[in-house]
Amino acid sequence: MTRPFLTEEECRVPPTHPKPDESVAVWPPPQQQRQQQNRMFTRAKFSRFELLPPVLCTRRVYVQVAFLLLIGLVIFLVRMMSAMRGTFVHYHLESDTDGELVILPTEFAQKRGAVCLDGSPPAYYYRQSVVPAVRFWIIHLQSGGWCTTAEECLERSESALGSSLKTEMSMPLEGVMSSDCTTNPDFCLWHMVDLLYCDGGSYLGNRSEPLEVNSKKVYMRGALVFDALIEYLATFTLFKDAEQIIFAGSSAGSLGALIHADRLRERLPSSVKTVHLLVDGGLFVDVPDINGDHSMANILRDAFSFHHLHNFVGMKECTRTVTEEEEEYRCVLPEVFHKYVFTPIFFINSLYDTWFRKNALKIDCTLDLCSDINLREVVNTRIKILNEGQEILRSKKNGVFFTSCPCHTVLMKKKFFSITSRRVTVQQALGAWIDHQGNRRNLTEVLEVTDALRTCPSLIL
Repeated sequence: MTRPFLTEEECRVPPTHPKPDESVAVWPPPQQQRQQQNRMFTRAKFSRFELLPPVLCTRRVYVQVAFLLLIGLVIFLVRMMSAMRGTFVHYHLESDTDGELVILPTEFAQKRGAVCLDGSPPAYYYRQSVVPAVRFWIIHLQSGGWCTTAEECLERSESALGSSLKTEMSMPLEGVMSSDCTTNPDFCLWHMVDLLYCDGGSYLGNRSEPLEVNSKKVYMRGALVFDALIEYLATFTLFKDAEQIIFAGSSAGSLGALIHADRLRERLPSSVKTVHLLVDGGLFVDVPDINGDHSMANILRDAFSFHHLHNFVGMKECTRTVTEEEEEYRCVLPEVFHKYVFTPIFFINSLYDTWFRKNALKIDCTLDLCSDINLREVVNTRIKILNEGQEILRSKKNGVFFTSCPCHTVLMKKKFFSITSRRVTVQQALGAWIDHQGNRRNLTEVLEVTDALRTCPSLIL
């Protein structure tokens, strides 16, 4: 028979045993009892109280249950924290300036074949507007160069340039993505998305099968990565209600933005009314380096071939006009492809681009220390950029901001507010172009190298 719970009062009062009534006759007599006990085996001496089941009371049960629940909660939190890094689908705002990492669910990404170099799911950084009802968005493609061999891509796959599992959980968003409405009044309240660059091919990679390098698989699927990220944003975020979009890219990311722009327009929600394209530090002109080689064109040719860009549907309109197959790679040159883009484009570039000088011209000196021969090649590049600027401006919807200050990219940096061309900052010029102010469509300032160094002394490198 199950013993019932005791009340709180019974729990506080220990059980008692009635004292024997000495006035009552005991049978058999004590002497006879002792004789009977001597004839029996000796047994363990348990009292009646000790044989009873444990005393249970309501308060004690509540305490034990609460303790067990606390242990369970701790175990759950530990497991959740350990798994959070693998698939960080939701986000939290650590500050008003940072973008928080969002990794696409593994099942969602794998179903679409969208993976980074190491096979991890694509990801992006997101900072929601402080006014959620705002329907304006900036989508940015990151810089980071290219990998054009299996070994280079394997090396990238082990870093944030090739894996969503190796990148930071949050990222400061500066420049055009700054939330400071004092310095960035035109865009501070917009929703900001910075797509993680993890394919090594300007978000354009189109290899269906992975390469096996040192017993590891390496994937080149940048085009599928880009498509999956846009689909996820348009399905599961406020992006599905967007009205105005600025689609931007820096350096290698600007090449991807240029080639993806018109395809993006076709994939956007029906609510979108306008799309503008920003190409930041991405006017990779084809000029010979100091050795006479076309290093920039060769870099892009290798990326075109290794990442199978000839199969990418977004380039077909250009490649089908090329008569010789070995020349199809030239479609990836910005000076060629921009002619096939319908979306309005704003080019931001330095006439003395620091990355281009070192990697494309093979000039490894600062402008104040370069020889006359090296400076001659720098000036030839400036002339080429200016000529391309005139071609870009043939379309009335396009704009350019060419500065003589030596730098590479500025869009996502504090330089966005200080770099000038004809005394107008990039921030001011971009805001005017977005608002269709024609007098700011062409902001080009040509200074000789010595004058440029005097105007921008902190930007020599």
